[in-house]
Amino acid sequence: MKPNKVNVAERLKLIRKDLGWTIEMMAKRVDLTKGTFNSYLRGLALPPENIVEKVAEIADVPKEWIYHGDIKDFIESYLLSKGYEEFLKDYPNTVDAIYLEYEKQKVRYSLDEYYPHEVTIYDLFYDIYHPVFKVYVEDTVSEFAIKIQKYPIFSESPDQNRKKYLSLVRTLVHRERPTIKYGEADKIYKIAEIEFNTLVESCPSNIDKFETPSEDFLDFMIRKSKTTRGALEIISIITSQRGLNYDVSSMESDQIIDIFKGIYPELIKVKEAKLGKIH
Repeated sequence: MKPNKVNVAERLKLIRKDLGWTIEMMAKRVDLTKGTFNSYLRGLALPPENIVEKVAEIADVPKEWIYHGDIKDFIESYLLSKGYEEFLKDYPNTVDAIYLEYEKQKVRYSLDEYYPHEVTIYDLFYDIYHPVFKVYVEDTVSEFAIKIQKYPIFSESPDQNRKKYLSLVRTLVHRERPTIKYGEADKIYKIAEIEFNTLVESCPSNIDKFETPSEDFLDFMIRKSKTTRGALEIISIITSQRGLNYDVSSMESDQIIDIFKGIYPELIKVKEAKLGKIH
């Protein structure tokens, strides 16, 4: 993980204060001009590794600490670098929880490392984050989850329609790139709104109402097989009309969606051949 130059600057200031040295004295000891070293103290630039090593030796601290602070600082910096600032604001005990679990792992597996691996941090964080984010998504789209119960889209059961709709929205949110995170309610709401309208329009009782007269079956399939949302719409039409159960969050669902999207190039060829015959 790349060090944060502002945080590095704060730790350099702390070292200088503890030593009781002037900026000029510190700069001289690490073979730098006062102006260059001052730029590091102000967080304008990140000092190179050889300078950090010299400061670490003078202060008798690990160079890793100058770059990243203690373990909790490292964990927090990693999560902030990944865009989880809003989550940490609302759940300030997250870093402490990850730290405590990591310390247990160090004892259990005799880990000998200065900081936890980034994969380890994310795995521990995910156990905390995932259930909270799931509820966050469902709360954000509750308006549509309530409305969807009026339409026999997935089954005749209102509660089943609600559950399957929420599962569909969670899947779409998960697939968005860049990744949608806690705090991005507007993006989640927009996805939910689009899917709600798409599903309602494809509901058997509304198909005639929303049919586009100028679009034939081939045009419809080309338009829908181009995107994940379109592929899901095709699937939802089939499953709702036939009363079939379909889990959009399953691994099989991902494979089926890819198959539908895979026919897009072939449909284009069919369209081009059709247009060629007309001309």
